[in-house]
Amino acid sequence: MKQVTVTVPGKIMLAGEYAVLRGGSSLANTIDKDLTVKVEQNSSPGVVKVLSSLWDKPVYLDPSLSKSDVHIEPLLESTAACCDRFSCNNATVSVDEGLKVEHGVGSSSALRFGVLLGFETLYGGSKLDQPSDAGLRWDLARECYHMQKSHQNHASGYDIATQNVGGLVMIKPLATGQDMWPGIVTKLGGRQDSLNSLITSYVCNVGANTKTLLNQVLQWLDGEKLWEKLLPLSEELVASFIDIIDNPESDHSKQRMIASVIKHRNFFEQAPGFPRDILESLKTVNGFDESWTFKTTGAGGHDAILIIGNPPEQELGNTLKEIGWEKSSYRFSQRSATVSLEETVH
Repeated sequence: MKQVTVTVPGKIMLAGEYAVLRGGSSLANTIDKDLTVKVEQNSSPGVVKVLSSLWDKPVYLDPSLSKSDVHIEPLLESTAACCDRFSCNNATVSVDEGLKVEHGVGSSSALRFGVLLGFETLYGGSKLDQPSDAGLRWDLARECYHMQKSHQNHASGYDIATQNVGGLVMIKPLATGQDMWPGIVTKLGGRQDSLNSLITSYVCNVGANTKTLLNQVLQWLDGEKLWEKLLPLSEELVASFIDIIDNPESDHSKQRMIASVIKHRNFFEQAPGFPRDILESLKTVNGFDESWTFKTTGAGGHDAILIIGNPPEQELGNTLKEIGWEKSSYRFSQRSATVSLEETVH
């Protein structure tokens, strides 16, 4: 029997949230924690077994599961799609959820991408563990993007593209309203030390309902006709991030970064789901918006937040602990999705 193991790293969006849906740039970096998907041929024809470290028991894909049941669960949806694609009825899919869903670090995109890579390698005969199949990886990433867009109604796919490439990645859509995904993808290598010294992420165990929050914020942006105001703020934020990452000792770059974050955060403060409780608590910590600042990331809400600059760590930690937040163990890395194929003995 053969088994494919796929690891897909999590990601953290630094800048470009929402703006990337209207042609703006995005900036994101993979982290040092992965989600692992294993796809294995089993010896029981007619049985497709799906396991997750988050579930109490396995799920078997069969006609008793309705399409709506499958569609709302990314693991089942992507597995069912792959089984249809390869006429497969003898697979075991297992997932080790090394990325917490409530942290908003790309667990659902990693899940879909990992399943597609695994099935394509095992049942499609592709050598995705080799650089020569980079084009096919992008085809699968694009398929994953369409799944995500169908599930959430809106998606930019920046997370999938970042997880495919690895490291610090800037994405610039080529056109809006056309299927030209992913646009211009630029890997900005060798900057993780600067990122890790500049930015710390904090997390709680609440998270944000990405689909719900995403649609609420987009309705707010459309209804208030705010896109023309958001896009230049977002582009300046992306540029200021790159500036401070390249010039970590520059006071000018630091002040530019803080000023850009403040303007961007002030814009989103009126948006649905903005975590005002966090903002009000952080305002009491010494040096806030002077020597350090904070921003939400991804969809916003109560996903991971970013602390940027040099805050008084103990005071900050105690303040955030009081409202249920803690410093994460995530570190920025250059990891990208990996695929390995091996023979197994049963």
